[in-house]
Amino acid sequence: MATALPRIKRRIRSIESTGKLTKAMELIAGARARKLERSLSFEKSSVQVLEDVLMMLLAKDKEKNSLYFEESKGKKIAFVFGPSLGLSGGFLNQFHETLTKGHKEGTLYYVSGTRLLPFFEEKGWEYRALSLDKDPSLTLLPLVQDFYSSWKNAETSSLSIFYGRPLSTLYFSIEEEKIFPLKESDLHDSFSWLSYRAPLMDEDAASLLEGFLPQYLLSKLHLFYSSSSLAENIARRKAMEEANDNVDDLLHQLTIELNKERQNSITQEITEVISGSLN
Repeated sequence: MATALPRIKRRIRSIESTGKLTKAMELIAGARARKLERSLSFEKSSVQVLEDVLMMLLAKDKEKNSLYFEESKGKKIAFVFGPSLGLSGGFLNQFHETLTKGHKEGTLYYVSGTRLLPFFEEKGWEYRALSLDKDPSLTLLPLVQDFYSSWKNAETSSLSIFYGRPLSTLYFSIEEEKIFPLKESDLHDSFSWLSYRAPLMDEDAASLLEGFLPQYLLSKLHLFYSSSSLAENIARRKAMEEANDNVDDLLHQLTIELNKERQNSITQEITEVISGSLN
């Protein structure tokens, strides 16, 4: 029985070391999530301002600008802001499920998140890998400009996003959202009052829209990228919290087992001493 004691002690030390790592990772994920949450709040406000400006420009000539609400028969473009971190619980699997459900033939995917690349390879879908670690806007802007230019030539038809959406400090969902063509239902109510309250402009609305729309789409993409980064850190923090709970449970069970082995070892030694003295 005494031989079990070193084994249990080694396992306890190993689990304690694992617990230190998972606790540190939980704290790091929590700190990142809080930082991203503050940044996301600012980005949402900025995008709202841009949407107000977009409504004003569209309201100048509803009939002429109706083409921004029409989808052609060109290639579909989708940006996927997926996981780049490990140990994020079901975050990756939920992306797999949402992508599988939302996939449409003829879609070209731009994929951020190295952990999703094997999935696209397996599916055989057309994709381009993106690296957005340093400055996402510098990478995304030329892609948005290319999309908009191709859309005007009817070579591309729509722009969609697959991303992680934070629901609370503990929960998230993986969603798909189409951001272009624009949704007339989202802007319809604004037309009624913006049509006669839109400010005077030196240039015509169509010319302003030409330069404004790529910037608007870029801001939307960046917002979804930040949202997905926050959701991933929420998922990782939750996974590490659950891992820490498992560590505590294992240590509790092993401590009980260790105490039993110690007691058995002491009992055996006492028995041997008594047996020896009697002989």
